[in-house]
Amino acid sequence: PDVGCVVRIMNVADVQGNLQFIAQGLERFRIKRFLSSKPPFVAQVEYFESIKENEDELKAYAIAIINSIKQLLSLNPLYSQELKQYLGMFSPDQPSPLTDFAAGLTTASGDDLQEILESVSVIDRMKKVMMLLQKEIEIAKLQTKIQKDINTQVDENKRKFFLKEQLK
Repeated sequence: PDVGCVVRIMNVADVQGNLQFIAQGLERFRIKRFLSSKPPFVAQVEYFESIKENEDELKAYAIAIINSIKQLLSLNPLYSQELKQYLGMFSPDQPSPLTDFAAGLTTASGDDLQEILESVSVIDRMKKVMMLLQKEIEIAKLQTKIQKDINTQVDENKRKFFLKEQLK
């Protein structure tokens, strides 16, 4: 990929031997050419120019993204309290960082995330991220239903067992 993002590392944690971090995307760039051929790589880059987009539409999508994230966080207990606090740092008035944060919450493939990163229009990125968030919400709802069905079956089996024991 020739598009990347300058990030600020917000938090680093060792989770069961794996390094996990939360990063804030600051600015996207396109690599014009590499100045070195081995690590650490150095490249000449050009930063994306911002384009004028409909403010009302940006705000509407931003609010929809915030609401979707809140719904996802309530459905999936895997998201930490710390992550919920990071959500509070974003507002509808900062749609680009909010969109990048939301994309990072999903289990989307690297190719899907790269496609979002390469989108110049914030509104296009927001639309793509909304689709990813809706998919995550549907998966979380399905997981909740499966867990509920399993719990119901376990409870039913326990009840049948106790009834059999009482009849002996």
